[in-house]
Amino acid sequence: MHTGALIIMKTGDIRQNLLHWYDASLFYLYEADFLRNHNLRSVQTIAILGIVFNNVGDSDLHYSLWGAAIRIAQALKMGFDRENPDEDAVQQQVRRRLWWTMVLCEWLPVPYRTPCILEADFKTELPASLRDDEFLTGRQDGVAQPHLIDYHIAMSQVAIHYHRFRFAVRHSKGSLEDIFPLVISADESLASFIEQLPEHLRPEEPDQKIDQPDDIDPWMSWQRGNLCVVLLYYRIVINRVLQDQWIHDPVTFARTRSICLSSAQGIIKMTKAYAQPIARHRPW
Repeated sequence: MHTGALIIMKTGDIRQNLLHWYDASLFYLYEADFLRNHNLRSVQTIAILGIVFNNVGDSDLHYSLWGAAIRIAQALKMGFDRENPDEDAVQQQVRRRLWWTMVLCEWLPVPYRTPCILEADFKTELPASLRDDEFLTGRQDGVAQPHLIDYHIAMSQVAIHYHRFRFAVRHSKGSLEDIFPLVISADESLASFIEQLPEHLRPEEPDQKIDQPDDIDPWMSWQRGNLCVVLLYYRIVINRVLQDQWIHDPVTFARTRSICLSSAQGIIKMTKAYAQPIARHRPW
């Protein structure tokens, strides 16, 4: 068989299997009558499906079910540590991870939409940076090591930075005098956050090889690259709020224009350099 035809056939098989799995997931979700019978597993299911909705062209259902999952999670008090005093260490971390998954996906949508969760609506700690063996006890051995969950924590922190910026802009008077310091403060806050990231998640230096593989932990390269693109993208989103002022006052607003252009160039560079499968990229 021709190689190209074989690739097409395999790709078709993969997509067909994905659609079967997707349809089955929705079938059992509805069979469970999840809108009436609130359960953490329903929230987990929709969170996982959140990765798939757009890939199968079901964005309207994504929007509807995601809102339902948030309301179910709120009904279960998942956003409050104090409302779950009887859970053990594992249950606590599972709940926190799932809740912050809902929050960060709600606060970092592309394109942006008005979120239905506000920071004042919940009070729960971020997930702990724990290895699998530490997960059961909730204790760390004091040795700093890369953890898979560090990426999830970092994405949640990016979501917090961006949400606070959008909230401040929305509640400002809307004048340039009000918005300009908010943009500068948000960008500086995000830049400072980048410097505090764990070493394995920090953006690489310009002269480093971007797609350098990590034979021991290959997930590190994917997490670092994806987080780097996220950070570059949201620096653009924050600074382009002042885009209309670039022409009127190119001196005062040269910094915001420069950040947008350099960040865009960085995204293009990284997109070209990464050799990982396209399916593993966020839909930038």
